[in-house]
Formats: sequence, C-alpha cells, structure tokens
Amino acid sequence: MPDRPHLRVLGHPLVGDKVTRLRDHRTGHREFRDLIREIGSLMAYEVLRDLPAEEVEVETPLETTTGLRVREEDIVLVPILRAGLGMLEGFTAVLPGARVGHVGLYRDHATLQPVQYYFNVPRPAGPPRRGGEKKHGTGGGGAAARTRRKGPGAPPQRG
Repeated sequence: MPDRPHLRVLGHPLVGDKVTRLRDHRTGHREFRDLIREIGSLMAYEVLRDLPAEEVEVETPLETTTGLRVREEDIVLVPILRAGLGMLEGFTAVLPGARVGHVGLYRDHATLQPVQYYFNVPRPAGPPRRGGEKKHGTGGGGAAARTRRKGPGAPPQRG
C-alpha cells in the first residue's frame, strides 16, 4: 500500500485460524492468551523479514563456514499498553535478546485522538539503522507512539 509503507497484511492460514479461534465466544481466557502469544510469534517471523543480519564465521564440527547473525541487543520491542502486551511474549520467544520498552496510550473519547500517558523506551544499544520498524493495531496508537519517539529528547530510531 503506497500510503502505508509499514503495513503488512498477514494472510497466512495459521494466523487466520488463530484469529478465528480468538473471536469465538467459547474461547476461554487461558486459550485466548495462548493464541495471542502464538500469533505474536508467527507475526514476528513475517514483520521482521527485512531485519538486518551480518555475515559471521562459525566453526562447525566439520569445518569453518559462514552464517547470518542478528544483533538482538540492538533491537527494542515497544508494545503499546495494554493491547500490545499479549503479543510481546511471542516476539521475545523469537528474539530473546531484544530489549523492551513501553508506551501507554488511550483514545480521547471526545476527539478520538490518542493521548499518551506513559513512555519508557530504552535507547538502542547500537547505531541507528534503517528498516525494521513495525507497528501493529489500528494505526492511531502506532502513529502517536512514533511521533513521540521522534520528538525532543527521544532516542534515535532505526525506522
């Protein structure tokens, strides 16, 4: 979509199955949480497709070869409270070395605009890089969080 370059629609049947099960009124609380976590892991693979990786040398039992390594310590995952917390565990299962920040937003019922009430995001460990910024949700909260990140005193961004 030209007007939303960061938007990715996940059409995978496993994601579709889990979303359908989430919507079912018979789904219990524990199953709901498990499904959200699983969707988070599946989403991580797709939305991190363009994540930068460096070529490294590795010693295998048979020979020395090259492989790819992602610098997880350079990655900061930032869920928007509270809805984004459910998927965070799925993302950290894929990127256990990533650091975590939090942004709290609510929607003003009169203006329908997002209002920030909390912001705690660590600075990236490495130099800022392009690519890798992904947002999930309806878009209003993600856009507001991105605006705050780029404001005065905000940490440098990769996206």
